[in-house]
Amino acid sequence: MTLAPSIPRRPITVEEFFQMGSAGIFRDDERIELIDGEIVEMSPIGNEHLWIVTLLVNLISRNVNSNRLVQAQNPIRLQSETALQPDIAVLSSYPQSIEDSPASPKDILLLIEVSDTSLRFDQRVKVPIYAESGIAEIWIVDVAARTVIVYRDLAHQSYRTMTTHKMDDKLTPTLIPELTLDLRQIFNPGA
Repeated sequence: MTLAPSIPRRPITVEEFFQMGSAGIFRDDERIELIDGEIVEMSPIGNEHLWIVTLLVNLISRNVNSNRLVQAQNPIRLQSETALQPDIAVLSSYPQSIEDSPASPKDILLLIEVSDTSLRFDQRVKVPIYAESGIAEIWIVDVAARTVIVYRDLAHQSYRTMTTHKMDDKLTPTLIPELTLDLRQIFNPGA
């Protein structure tokens, strides 16, 4: 049964969402995000998705300055009623204390979403939220197409450029000049 749009709803805040998690209301294996005050179920993680996230975390961690922090599938606090769980977040530095966790937009140099079944959702829902939140650069790894879609040049809460990169390309994030990824390492790691 779908609720009628005229029925008032009370959105959940990020603080309430994290308190619910701490209280054990959600199962440990439950994949959920908070979008505009509503709890949204995420797509399940497939084997290829898991493999690519693991490869990327290792490649990025080995090639960035030691003061940077690479997180995998941890929540980030974006707005008062939105907390997303990108596949990878590269932070400018380690949090100073537990109170500085989860990360906020000011801490984030690069976000990466790995999309095997969620490409449309990532592009239509998550990318605009990331732009509104001030995240400088987003990469979406399109598993099916074997490409990486890069959103950059943030202006007026939207990305001015979107480029698609193929397996033979190399990518360097704007805010992480020491990192260059050869996309063959992601899509064809044994070659």
